[in-house]
Amino acid sequence: MLDGMELPADMTIRIRDGICEAAEAICWCEELIRYVPGRRRVFRGRWDGQDVIIKAFCHKWLAHRHAVREWKSLCRLQSLGLSCPQALFYGQDAQGQWICASGAIANAKDVFAVFEAGLDVPGKIDILVDIAREVAKQHSKGVLQKDMHLGNFLYDRKRVYALDTSQMRFFRKPIGINRSLAMLGLLCTNLPQETEKTAKAYFQARGWQNDKTLHKRLYCCIERARRAGLKRTLKKTLRDSKRYYRFENRPLCGMFSKSFCPPAEAPGFAGQIDRLMEKGQILKRGNTCFVSRIKWNERDVVLKRYNYKSFWHCLRHTLKGSRAKRAWLNGHRLGELDIGTPLPVCFIEKRRGAMLHCSYIINEFVDGPNLHGFLKDQNRTQQERTNTIEQIKTLLDRLHKYRITHGDLKPSNILITKDGPALLDLDSMRLHHLGLLYRRYHVKDVQRFDFL
Repeated sequence: MLDGMELPADMTIRIRDGICEAAEAICWCEELIRYVPGRRRVFRGRWDGQDVIIKAFCHKWLAHRHAVREWKSLCRLQSLGLSCPQALFYGQDAQGQWICASGAIANAKDVFAVFEAGLDVPGKIDILVDIAREVAKQHSKGVLQKDMHLGNFLYDRKRVYALDTSQMRFFRKPIGINRSLAMLGLLCTNLPQETEKTAKAYFQARGWQNDKTLHKRLYCCIERARRAGLKRTLKKTLRDSKRYYRFENRPLCGMFSKSFCPPAEAPGFAGQIDRLMEKGQILKRGNTCFVSRIKWNERDVVLKRYNYKSFWHCLRHTLKGSRAKRAWLNGHRLGELDIGTPLPVCFIEKRRGAMLHCSYIINEFVDGPNLHGFLKDQNRTQQERTNTIEQIKTLLDRLHKYRITHGDLKPSNILITKDGPALLDLDSMRLHHLGLLYRRYHVKDVQRFDFL
């Protein structure tokens, strides 16, 4: 069950097509495993003595179309001999909601969940290679998955199964090289350091020569896919999803990580946030911001409040977005690019009427001194200082690679942790598309570190 939603005890479905000759079937729903607001709910249940997955489409106008497309795609994949869940039937339930049912695959997990569970790199490589071979089969038979991500594949240690078949397109001939490389590039972004092995498996399955020209084109596709994927990921952090949910209780609104604060606790946390900060360990109290460290749900976090300064200050941030929201997005951007920064778990905005009054960003607490304190520490050896400076150079190189400038890159905004340097105060960070503007801001960042 998700977020307290009630499950239907059973679904009486009038079958439109499928393997049954009866006019109706009864499915028992046991668990709601996914909910996409306004589009569909996905249940795990039982029908005719077997485990099934039931998709209930709830779009106001397109539910029928979505159910039919899901059904036809499943049947088409089966006829082509490609791995996918078994299509059982589709129809309408007693409330008129369109349903599509498929067989559940025992002991199978979606690949995204497998990766998130902490699988080691060799295990991830093996799965990506198997997915690459399955995708090559699909492309050879004219099947194109438009929504290529790990969550749309199931893996049971033996085979890879395609999911979300409604996002597939079917062609009469094999998929061309440009589209094929674009989809392979999307797959390779999940483990870019092992692109060679994944690409080799795909090329062999397609019967293509494994040459430098193809690899060069593939790397260009990977870079485009990485940029587009990062943009999509950041959009997901601003809406309800598997990891996050939107909170709104006027005059407060914002986004929460589900692992940090369950939805039922969000109003209580947001409503007393100022009181919690006052009771916590105060790290900074200034005119611009107030920073405090607290514990919530056994999580050690740092709360930062961007204060109200004037009417014109509030108007400016109302128009361009709160500093907390920018810090939230930039924190997730650096996390996706594997650049060290404390993980953002929540941001909250407080409004007075239509005007933004103040905002809060909550990050996980990361232990360690800032760069200034680290270099001044007499107990540090010269080798430790040298290694740290090299790590910071690498961090700056990574920012340069992605055309990112910090905007306030001073030693106190770099934390030295056991996992390496981590950036703080991300509300002024910018991603640049114009080279001239990037170089101007990059020079300002680098000038802070002449000693490096």
